Amino acid sequence: MPRKSVAVNPDDDRAAQTVGEFCAENKISISTWQRLRQRGDTPRLTWITADKAIIRRHHGREWLDARASTSSRNHRDNTA
Repeated sequence: MPRKSVAVNPDDDRAAQTVGEFCAENKISISTWQRLRQRGDTPRLTWITADKAIIRRHHGREWLDARASTSSRNHRDNTA
């Protein structure tokens, strides 16, 4: 039986997405994701099974916000 597609409200903190969906939505290549993962620098993962992880939307937003503030701080330091 085919899986049912369900519309998800991206503002719902209970919503989650797969690593592939997160990467596609945020234009991150899988190779970049793997490099970030090796460094321990990815959004918090919620493990559904031993080999299936999801990213809750609010964890993805927090991670992106932290990267944005670090990036803007580095940009200011380099242009001063």
